Amino acid sequence: MKVVHRVLNPMKSPETALHVCALAVMTKAPRAGRVKTRLVPPLTPDEAATLNACFLCDTASAISTAIVSGKESGKEARGVAVYTPVGWEDAYIDILPVEKVLVSASLAPLKICSTAVSMRFV
Repeated sequence: MKVVHRVLNPMKSPETALHVCALAVMTKAPRAGRVKTRLVPPLTPDEAATLNACFLCDTASAISTAIVSGKESGKEARGVAVYTPVGWEDAYIDILPVEKVLVSASLAPLKICSTAVSMRFV
């Protein structure tokens, strides 16, 4: 059984926390022919999608490191992936940390900010 990330429901009011920093990464699902298209050629569409997934893994790792470092100095942060397109949540199963929360890019920006602070990343 694969682990699925929590996807926020825009119809529900999120819990919010004061003094918490939200660290978000904006992402497109790594689909061949849909991401890093300017790199094709010389890369194939599949190679470009794999590169996109690698970049996302590196970014998620950097955010996780920042969150852990912040905790050590008494600061709290949460990480969130703001993604598109809706329906491609499973594309992130093997890319993002299990605790990563996904927020559809179709949500209003203020909703994203207020939702992000209640989510865990690491």
